[in-house]
Amino acid sequence: MKRAPATTWKDIKEETLKSNIDNPVILTLIKHLKDRKESLEAQDRTETVYDNANWANLQAHRNGRAQEIYHILQLLSFAETKR
Repeated sequence: MKRAPATTWKDIKEETLKSNIDNPVILTLIKHLKDRKESLEAQDRTETVYDNANWANLQAHRNGRAQEIYHILQLLSFAETKR
């Protein structure tokens, strides 16, 4: 089993994490996050995005979203070790 970072799950016993491996809410959340990540990665990356005067803000927003999705997926990785 892939261990979650101790600083994140320090107050949760390993047995509790293991008992939630098949939790449908967690599995649905993981699927939703992966779908959002794919959607974010599929957004336009052509030079036409620079036509928007606020392209830097838009890119920063996309980068922040991607970083948070990645972080949450890492936190929930304990539920994917079985697959």
